[in-house]
Amino acid sequence: MESKEITLQRLINSIVSNKGKFTKECFNILCTNCFTPKSIFEVLHSLIINILNSSEVDKTLAIESIHHAIKHSSHLLDSFITALYDWNNSEFTAITSFHNFLNNELVKKDWSHLSSPNIIHLPSVSQKEPLKKLIHPIDVCIYEILFSCTPPEKLACSQFIYVNIDSTFDLLSDKALNNFTDALLIRFSKEPSEIFQRISKKSGILDKENSFVFSMFRERNDYSIFQQVFSFNQELISTHLQNIQFIFDTFIKTTKRNLFPFFAYIIIPYADYFSDQFIQSVINCSTFPSNDSNFPKELFLQSQKCSSFITFKILFDIFKEGELDLFVQYFENANQNISFNNLSPNSKDLENYRIETVLQNIFSSSEESLQFFKDIFIWYIQNYPSLNPEIICKSISTFLPQYSDNICYFCIEALKNNAKPELFLHLNTFLSFFDYAYINPQPTLNFILSASLLYYDNENVRSFWIENTSIIIDSIMNNHSFTTEFSQFLLSFMRNGPQNAIKDIFGSFADDFDFSRSDSHNNDLALQVFSQFTNIC
Repeated sequence: MESKEITLQRLINSIVSNKGKFTKECFNILCTNCFTPKSIFEVLHSLIINILNSSEVDKTLAIESIHHAIKHSSHLLDSFITALYDWNNSEFTAITSFHNFLNNELVKKDWSHLSSPNIIHLPSVSQKEPLKKLIHPIDVCIYEILFSCTPPEKLACSQFIYVNIDSTFDLLSDKALNNFTDALLIRFSKEPSEIFQRISKKSGILDKENSFVFSMFRERNDYSIFQQVFSFNQELISTHLQNIQFIFDTFIKTTKRNLFPFFAYIIIPYADYFSDQFIQSVINCSTFPSNDSNFPKELFLQSQKCSSFITFKILFDIFKEGELDLFVQYFENANQNISFNNLSPNSKDLENYRIETVLQNIFSSSEESLQFFKDIFIWYIQNYPSLNPEIICKSISTFLPQYSDNICYFCIEALKNNAKPELFLHLNTFLSFFDYAYINPQPTLNFILSASLLYYDNENVRSFWIENTSIIIDSIMNNHSFTTEFSQFLLSFMRNGPQNAIKDIFGSFADDFDFSRSDSHNNDLALQVFSQFTNIC
């Protein structure tokens, strides 16, 4: 076995003779004379340092050739990056085109097999960090490769977390910078100052893209990062209140990017330390992340300040099916926090505005949460004293164009549960549903049918049929686009409705039936309806 020095010299001679190429001969020399991973690591490290300092070969070609030859070996790539780092800490007087090649081109090569490089934990590295007063021409190359290939959990425990690389942030790829900022967040519970100090150094660049801030507060799916934020050392929070508010005012409010959701997670667990005004501005932000699956509902509700400023959007976002009792517990807080926009505090319309706001939040529920919102709707109808038929009618008329399916479903369920049915039986409410039936007939006619079958003896319901039967028949007879829907609706009511209803509307049908209609389809429908009448009567 040759000495390491002889092996190294043979490798250098081979590369020089092959005009900078790392050939199979080089591999044969390594395998023949290096029998342990450690010896291979050391010889390759020395070879790369020698080439980087050489004037005998094309360094760009040689470095590219070596990387191409070893790119599938994690161990050899590890030796490569360590050599680059050690060389970068040498003394340089100027930055050359070769340095630019390493920063701009070498980093684009395939480093995917370099997983968690050992340099992250080498004691020798931490000893060299104080040398940062020197020129370090390939910092971008070093940090791009290291941060891209190292998981944030390991990076957080490394000496590189302390490195002053602020001037390099904007030159790193998203992956490298994101891993670094995630590592800082993992340390956040014990070392919050690291984040705030780095942000304060960058805060003067407000008119440009602040890549560090954007990376730090981007949205994440990694719950381990959230856990680190939520375990913040409360003894330190008072030190950083101004920093957090500064970040919010400087970056979160002004940037075009959506940084707010994750930033909010730094505030939520410690809301009681901040001013009322600041917490209100955070909670009222349009992108407050209450609908995020990682939202810390318990922390939010445990905070007296957060819960006192809770809004209906947050209330409806964070409570799910089976939590009606908890929902009710915080309902009044949300009700009191409704923003009245330009309404006068003494306006008689304030209470109606509250009701419309609550109903809009209920009516706009998603299909997945429909059952839970049905329970909320019935609870609200039964327990809120200011509700009256007029405001229910107005709200239904206002929101039918947007939420017709949900509104009809909720109202039918309320009637089935006998939840103050008088609120839904106003004649104008029926007319609102009937008018919208010419746009979306299925749910609206279904409501009228359900309400009529349950409460036909109500004066308003009966009046609706007496006054509008002729219009329904006319819709069937005159080739309306929803002729089929109206005829099925009328037939269903006749088959299942009370006898007095049939008698009330029979006269209207007989008067309005036009046997001379030439449209065979509509004539057939009308005959079916008329036959049903005669059979029942």
